Amino acid sequence: MGRTVANLVLVQDSGKPFEFRVVCEVTLDQRDAQLIQARLTEKTKTSLRQVEDVVTKHIDPGATTTFRELVKLAFKDNSTEME
Repeated sequence: MGRTVANLVLVQDSGKPFEFRVVCEVTLDQRDAQLIQARLTEKTKTSLRQVEDVVTKHIDPGATTTFRELVKLAFKDNSTEME
């Protein structure tokens, strides 16, 4: 469904119930992808902020304000859960 309607995806993982997801795709280079992978394993607010910084710098310049806000809100929600 993501190819039909941008950023909206219907997923079913290994027999689990279907999930509807809002996906904000941001293309990364290899170096930043590896950095993000390492930081996400740390599971700290600081490492999550570092990931947010890397991801947001790669957002397509033509992306809408709504898209940018969705990405920031996703990080904010995860940061709140770490408190």
